[in-house]
Amino acid sequence: MQHTSLEDQARTLEATGAYRVLRRIAPLPLETQVPRDQTRVSLFLDLETTGLDPACHEIIEFGMVPFVYTLDGHILGTLW
Repeated sequence: MQHTSLEDQARTLEATGAYRVLRRIAPLPLETQVPRDQTRVSLFLDLETTGLDPACHEIIEFGMVPFVYTLDGHILGTLW
């Protein structure tokens, strides 16, 4: 039995046209030179739905990535 990489398997699935394979976001290394009292933690949120009406549409994907930023808005990195 020959083993193939996960990426090769994902490409094979995508090539059928029946699948969409999501890939993990590469972590952004956290810069640590900024004093902790001058940073904040927040969350990127990605929400995919089947439509805009909550009475009849559904959430189909939900993703979150926590990150650290400075008080002036500079993103320092992700928390993984």
